[in-house]
Formats: sequence, C-alpha cells, structure tokens
Amino acid sequence: MSPDEIELHLKKISDSIQRQNLSQTQLQSLIATLQQQMSTSKTDSDLNVKMLKNDFDRVKDKVNELASAAVPVIRDLDDIAGVRTPKWYDVNVNFEYGDNTVKFNSIEINPDGPFVITQVTPVWEILDTDPEHFVGTFAPTGRIVPPTAFPMLVNSLGRSNTDPTLGGLFDTAAPGGPLKDIPEFSLQIEIAGSGRYWTNQPVSAAAFYGYFGQPLFLGVQGWVERTDRIVVHVTPTVQVPHTGRLRVSFHGYQILGHVNISDALGY
Repeated sequence: MSPDEIELHLKKISDSIQRQNLSQTQLQSLIATLQQQMSTSKTDSDLNVKMLKNDFDRVKDKVNELASAAVPVIRDLDDIAGVRTPKWYDVNVNFEYGDNTVKFNSIEINPDGPFVITQVTPVWEILDTDPEHFVGTFAPTGRIVPPTAFPMLVNSLGRSNTDPTLGGLFDTAAPGGPLKDIPEFSLQIEIAGSGRYWTNQPVSAAAFYGYFGQPLFLGVQGWVERTDRIVVHVTPTVQVPHTGRLRVSFHGYQILGHVNISDALGY
C-alpha cells in the first residue's frame, strides 16, 4: 500500500471517529432534553392529579351533604316511614274452675310489619256452664266481665253501706254476691324475642284500667317487631271462680312494610 493510500485511509478513519463523536454528543443532548421534558410532564401531571383530587373531594363532600339532607333523621316512632293501620292482638289464657296456678300464653305478630302498642286491656270471658258455680240459677256463659273487682269496688264505695240489697262488699253470701263471680289476676308481659319484661313482677289487672270509664293509655308507646311474640304470664290471686278465659287485648297500630324499629332507632 502506498503512502498516499495509507494517508487517505487514516483520514477516513479520522472522519468516521469525528462523526461518531458528533452523533454521541447529539444523542446525549437529545437524552437530556427528553429527561427535562419528562420531568416537566411529571410535574404537570402531579399538579393535575392534585387538582383533580381536590375537585373530587369537594364533589364527594357535596354529595354526602345532599345524601344527609335527603335521608330523614329518625328520632322516634313518628319519624319511621310506613303506612299505619289500626290493629288489635288478643292473648288468651284459659283457666278451669278453682285454678290457682300460674299460666301463660302468647301471640305472634304477623309479618306485615311491627306492632306499636298504645293500650292494654284485660277482660274475663266466662265459659263455665255449671250452674253450681254461680250465684242464681243460670250460668252467664259468654259474658265479658272485669278480671278484677277493682272497678266495682270503686263504683260501689259509699253506696254499699246504704243499699241493703248489696250486703257488705266482701260478703259473698249476700244476695247478688257482688264479688263472688269476679276473679282476681296479676299479669306479667314479656316480649319473647328480646326477653324483656314490661313488668318487674306480676302486676294487678287493676293497673291496666282507667278511671271513670276512661281508657288507660300507656305512658310511652311500646313496640313488638314483626314475627316476634307477646307472652302474657297470669297469676290468679284468688281461686278462679269459673271456667273461663282471660283475654288480654293489646291496642295499637301496625306499620306496614319491611320495617325494623330497633334498627331504625339505633338499638
């Protein structure tokens, strides 16, 4: 190879190295530019994400405010939504002539909705057909009388000592026998599902009566959830004078629908 050829070859090599150095410099510059652009884009993206998050939080707070305003606040039974319909439930407890032991029975609330109780009234239904168990000749089978002599005593006070046909109030052998056919019961009311008693001990049937013909309403409305049971425990305080049935009537209304009062009130 001649010197000229060698020189030409070396020049080509030198030019190639220069071009490679230039390309490498350009590549490094391009990489630096891209890195700067990526950093700028990331900063803009982070800022946008932060702004969107702030906007989302504001919208979320507003939605929660609207939802809270739309949902009614339930503080008592009157705030619970649902159609009200009058309702009565009877718990019947049967007794035989001469019984003096505790008996009980229960009734299940139907699944239409919870039952709100406003009043309780016990009455005694005579089912006896044996005339020997009665004063007089005929057995007043089917008659409804009080399950306690309390209302009769209240109405008779001041009169029994002036009316000779009545005899003494507790003179069961007197003509007309004012107390002979009247039983005396004490009651305990239990809500089966919760095991709660509405009474701390058997309470006289007289406690469920009003005065001067006025009904006795409960001081606060009680309730029994749908499909739960009301259990009535009955204690005769004197021997039962006739075969009969104590009928404990629970007055009130039913809230129709799939309503759970305990859940609604937060219990």
